[in-house]
Amino acid sequence: MQSFMPTTLPGVGHVTGVFWNADRSLLAVACYYDKLDRPNGRASYSGQSLYQAVMLYRIGVAEPIAVLRDLHLPTHHIAFHPTQPVIAIGGGDYDGGSDFMGELTLFNWQTGQNSNAGRAVPEVMWCDFEDGGESLRIITRPWHDEQFSNEDPSRDPRKTYLTDKLEHIASVLAGDAKLADLINLPYEGAEPLADDAPELAPLAETQNREKVQQELAQAFGAPFVSRSAIWDIKWLPDGTLAAVHDDCLLDIFDAEGSPIARHMPKAAGEMGVQILVSGTQVLVHSNHELDDDLDSPAAYKGSKLYELAGGELLPLRSFSHDYVFSASGQNALLGRCDKVGWREGAGKDVIITGSGAGFNFLDLGNYDCFNHWARFDGADRQYFIQGTPRESHKGKHLCSVDADGKESKHWPLLDGDEHAMELATCYGRDSFGPAIVIAGLYFGAPSPKQPDHGFLYRRSPDRGEDVWRHAAPCGASILAFHPSKPLIACAFLNGEVWFVHPESGELIKQIDRFAPDGCETVVYSLDMAGDRVAFGCLDGRILVYTLTELGLA
Repeated sequence: MQSFMPTTLPGVGHVTGVFWNADRSLLAVACYYDKLDRPNGRASYSGQSLYQAVMLYRIGVAEPIAVLRDLHLPTHHIAFHPTQPVIAIGGGDYDGGSDFMGELTLFNWQTGQNSNAGRAVPEVMWCDFEDGGESLRIITRPWHDEQFSNEDPSRDPRKTYLTDKLEHIASVLAGDAKLADLINLPYEGAEPLADDAPELAPLAETQNREKVQQELAQAFGAPFVSRSAIWDIKWLPDGTLAAVHDDCLLDIFDAEGSPIARHMPKAAGEMGVQILVSGTQVLVHSNHELDDDLDSPAAYKGSKLYELAGGELLPLRSFSHDYVFSASGQNALLGRCDKVGWREGAGKDVIITGSGAGFNFLDLGNYDCFNHWARFDGADRQYFIQGTPRESHKGKHLCSVDADGKESKHWPLLDGDEHAMELATCYGRDSFGPAIVIAGLYFGAPSPKQPDHGFLYRRSPDRGEDVWRHAAPCGASILAFHPSKPLIACAFLNGEVWFVHPESGELIKQIDRFAPDGCETVVYSLDMAGDRVAFGCLDGRILVYTLTELGLA
């Protein structure tokens, strides 16, 4: 296995805080991970296994001594117990309506035991052990934003804090009591801290990225290298490997992993999100980072296409709306315009032909990020997903469109009233002929743990019968059809990676947790060529395996 442009701390996402024990021999690193929401016209979250994490390290050693991933809300503060191998982790978030959701955890990094307070605590902003570790002091926000409004309507709930002292922590550490039972913060009333108490803002609002990087560089004795999720990864026609992430428009590596080129944007907040190979033409699709107010038209800054030519990344076309693209094997691109919310009806879909010379704008029906994402690179036609009626997100069908805009409807994705969501798709060809492979979720399935929550199947483009079908555990992030070997790869958001025989549907290999070098991650992008498989991960790692290393030769 090769790691291209390795990160300093494999498995770590976006670092939000660094916390030390008393003698600064141990440090806890809090981080969060990118959701699968690039390009801007895609969103898939169901079954995601990694959202937040805390990792413990010895100073100077990049391999963690313990990892806690059973966290659901952002971490604000971490305190080390003075005598035991235990940390207290406090965090939370505003639910967007009225409540300050909280999370408080005691984690023993030697045994792996963790005690979580569940819903018994509001958002925890700070915590520390007192009385030699016999008690835990916490500072929280109110339970909800109207808890003190009757007493003082002018009081800002985000700058109002409660405090509680949790006695007899030893009973929780011994497993004789539940952490939630020690918390005494009334849902109504209670006395807030004095107005002159220090203001405690969430780490995400106060972190200084440069300072955090400097602190980690000093802790590990090397410049700190990290990056966003790898949104797309592709073997290019010349045998090099290309990847896109938040820090650039395009990175290119040689076959051994050495960087060849990094193409940077001229506009702040612009990043590459898709790599499109059509024949010998290589294109890069970029988005701008979205503003926090997603209900505002100003949050959406549109898409841009670049062409890689002569070692330069040259602007090809800018669009005022967000698009997702699929590149056929006929030197043509299909762009679907995201029409969700305020943008509905505002933009047109587009077919791009003649290596970017021809643009045919048309309307192929509704498109939203949860329902219509599809990518059929290398296909013999321009395939897309359309609802029935075309303005709907239900009754989805596989459809195709020619360069002149003539549509053809092929077959429904699911039978009857079943509703497919959060799709991953690919196109391939083998001795059975052309293949459409689709993974997705049944809308409204009760639980990701149920075997019928999702599906994975192969069909012919012109016939709606399954060649084979599997039940899928959760949402899939990426599907890839090997161009010359009988192999389909499918990565899921719970960390699983499957390798399937394209003709028989046999599950050749199943990786239950993708954890290179023991560091668990989720694969967001994947491409195969020859005997090599390239993985782009949500923690920013770029990993290349041979089929032999994967047990697939």
